This record gives sequence, C-alpha cells and structure tokens, in this order.
Amino acid sequence: MQAVLRLLTFVTRKAIILSLAAALLTCAFLGASNYANIYMIIKDGMEARVGVALHRRDAEDLLKYFTKAQLSADTSYRDGRYDNYVIRGFDHRLEFVSLYCWPWASTASATVDEWVRSIDGELPTAYQNVVQLASKEKIPPPAWPAGRYELLMRLQNGQWRIASVKLLERMPQPTPTPVRPTPAFIPTPSPTPTRTPAPLRSVTPSVSPSASPKASGKATATARPTATPRGTAVRTSTPRPTVGRTPQP
Repeated sequence: MQAVLRLLTFVTRKAIILSLAAALLTCAFLGASNYANIYMIIKDGMEARVGVALHRRDAEDLLKYFTKAQLSADTSYRDGRYDNYVIRGFDHRLEFVSLYCWPWASTASATVDEWVRSIDGELPTAYQNVVQLASKEKIPPPAWPAGRYELLMRLQNGQWRIASVKLLERMPQPTPTPVRPTPAFIPTPSPTPTRTPAPLRSVTPSVSPSASPKASGKATATARPTATPRGTAVRTSTPRPTVGRTPQP
C-alpha cells in the first residue's frame, strides 16, 4: 500500500512540474509574440500617420494600425499645414521609452518619443507670396512637431490596434539634416607598370658578300702566314751557281 502511495505521489509531483513548465513556456511565447506585434504596429502606424499628413494620402490606409474612434478624434494629420507643399520624402524616427504587455491581456500601453529628422520638399512658386518670390530661395515645409506620446493598444478580432494617442509633452525640434546628393563613383586609377629596359648587346658588323673584293672586280692578294708545326725542320734551298763553259780562243 505504501508503495502505491509513493508511486502516486511521484507521478502527481512530476505532472505538476511539467504543467508549470508548459504554462511558463506558453506565457513566454505569447508574451514575445504580442510584444513583437505591438512593436511593429506602433512603429509602422506612427510613420504612416505622418506620411498621410505630409503626402495627403487617404486616411483609410491608417485603419490597419488605428481604430476608427482614434482616427475620428485625431486631428493632427488633418490640419492641412502641408497641403500646398510638394513633399518628396521624410526621415521619421521613433524611440520606445516603455512597453507593457501581459500575455493574457487584451490591452497594452507604451510610451514613445517621435520626431521627424528632416523633410525633403518645397513650396511651389504658385503658392508663394511677393516676398517669397523676391527672395528666390527655396521655401522648406514646416517641421513636424516632436513630442512624447502615450499609446493605448487594444486587441480586436485577434489583431492589435492603436486605440489612443495622448500627447504627454512637446520636445525641442531637432536640427534638420540637409539632404546631400550621393557622390558619383570615380574609379581609382591603377598604376601603370614600368618596363625594365633590356641590356644592350655588342653587335659585330659582318661583311656582306657584296662588299668582297671579288664582287667589285678588284683582285687583292692577301698573304697568310703558314703555321709550322713544332719539331719540324725547315729546309731552305740556296740557288746553285751556273757553271758555263769558257770559250777557247
């Protein structure tokens, strides 16, 4: 009987431990998934909010990030300050201060700092006044107001949406970064290899056959010394006197 009780106790203890481990893993997975989804929704949604205001796009694109109630209450992207400007691009920045999200909750909160570093655009001459036309300078668009916001997220139909955007404080405007053109690529000239001159060779002039005496028709006798081998006696011939008969008287 005691053996059966010990076995039941062991099995129950292991089951509780495994259940707790599975619950912790599930909570960690759900928390990480919610954190990643909320992070991307806030980052892309706030940038799209600025893009709608600058490029005068349709606000229906914001329904992927905001609730209808929030879009109806938000007037920052519908004030019309950029309606007369030609905007080619902007540099949006967003920094998270805090983000709280429980794995089992359907709401979350975050605090972010938002600012636009630079806006590439200008005011067309058709909308410039007399003073602006006389200056003949480029009229840049006004800076986007920077600030710290508190955002409330809500889970609707399995998807996170921004339900509230509350301004906490205004931040000083950052120094605009000028847009510099991309420099053209200039290849680096490679050094030209130098050739080492070959050493000079002494050339002995050769006598062509056409320059020989026979070709010119002139006979020239050239005495060549005869080499006498060693140990050979050289015989010299002495002319003998001629003996003639004496005529008799």
